[in-house]
Amino acid sequence: MRLILAFLLMVFFVAPASAQEAGGVNFYIYPEDLSKGNIDPLTGLHYEPPSDPVLPQVKFLEITPPSSLTEEINRLVEGITVDITPEYDHYGYEIRRYMVAVGNPAVYAEEARRKQELKNIETAEIIFDYWVKELGKKMEKISANIETQNASSDQRTSFKYNSGVVKAFEIEMRNWFAQNKVFLQFLIDNKDEYNLNNRFLVFRDANAMYAFEALYNNRSAARMQLNKYSPFASMIY
Repeated sequence: MRLILAFLLMVFFVAPASAQEAGGVNFYIYPEDLSKGNIDPLTGLHYEPPSDPVLPQVKFLEITPPSSLTEEINRLVEGITVDITPEYDHYGYEIRRYMVAVGNPAVYAEEARRKQELKNIETAEIIFDYWVKELGKKMEKISANIETQNASSDQRTSFKYNSGVVKAFEIEMRNWFAQNKVFLQFLIDNKDEYNLNNRFLVFRDANAMYAFEALYNNRSAARMQLNKYSPFASMIY
């Protein structure tokens, strides 16, 4: 009996090390799939990850200027909390187009793809800088018009609210960019620490996996915050 117990204890303590020697430390790149790529016992189906949204390049059309102070105030949040057609969404649509595949599984396997997606983020940031600058000019103009036109309390309240939405959106957008950038930079800087095996990233070292997991979770949290804005609800990375 003692020999059997000793053998079981030896297997219990040696098994994890043996697993690490055989394949490293695994991270499943779709944590929302609780079956880890296996058949879901409740549905009998395999998990299929969401596809990158399809966002073709469009020809942008001229936007008709607002005809009243109320319309100026309301249009501050177009493309932020209000959906508009791509042809008139000059900034938001282009940002989504550049960000649509920044976390595609190809970034785990292809160094060129990682670097390209990092450049795409930087381009999206430049577009956003222009958007923020234009929104700032619009808010300055509205603020002046509120005084010169002796705006109603409803207009003042709407402007205060929409200005707050714009400021919150800027913070969350910049955080989304930042979390995706640091995530990709980690993959670039630690390319020898992992490899993609089916839907698993296999890390040579557990500490590298823990660092990656933290960045993965931070990126997901930033994306979920941005998903609250309906025009950006389709973003998956």
